[in-house]
Amino acid sequence: MNDDVRPGADGTVRVVSDTKEPLGVMTLDEALDRAEELGVDLVSINPQADPPLCRLIEWSKLKFEKEKAEKAASVARREAKQDLKELKLRPSTDVHDYAVVVRKATKFLEGNDRVKLVVQMRGREQQFKEAAGELVARFAQDVASAGDPEGTPRLVGNRWELHVAPLKGAARRSKGEKTGRELRRERKEAKAALLAAGAGTGAGEELDGEGADDSTLEDYDVIEEGEGAVEA
Repeated sequence: MNDDVRPGADGTVRVVSDTKEPLGVMTLDEALDRAEELGVDLVSINPQADPPLCRLIEWSKLKFEKEKAEKAASVARREAKQDLKELKLRPSTDVHDYAVVVRKATKFLEGNDRVKLVVQMRGREQQFKEAAGELVARFAQDVASAGDPEGTPRLVGNRWELHVAPLKGAARRSKGEKTGRELRRERKEAKAALLAAGAGTGAGEELDGEGADDSTLEDYDVIEEGEGAVEA
């Protein structure tokens, strides 16, 4: 940067502006003078080029640009790296076990993994293919806050299959997921409504107190996944 910049064999450098607009080839002294006039730094971008490529930009701005680009690249790599988690149900799966599978699927999708649901039908269960298909459709609705189906459910032999892809953050919120700020605002509005209806300060204090009902923020127990599919 600046005095540490090394020119080419002929003493010149190729210069671009902070917006990467080409400014041409000039001597190193001319480039340093231009940087001083503009109140910016002369930063070496590609010292291996002939002549070396430099940019007129504030060092702090260039550092911010690099950090922003690295963060975007990291997010892109993370989004590109998706595991496929397989979950299994049976037509006879009870309500509790079904809820566990839905929570697992939601957790996987929110962790940017894809989910494959398999509803396996064995023996006499194959008589209830339509009911099993309805179970798959219900599952797709129950995880809609975190994922979208990839195509339609498929009947493969004696089982239904459905692939679900994770939603992006903005899309997830548009599906109805409420932020902490929204939940707090709703509680304040509920308190105000109680006071306006003459419920008294006692009800309002209960909403703000340690004993307040935070059922909307209920945390479910997380079941650690093991290797392979999770079957209910």
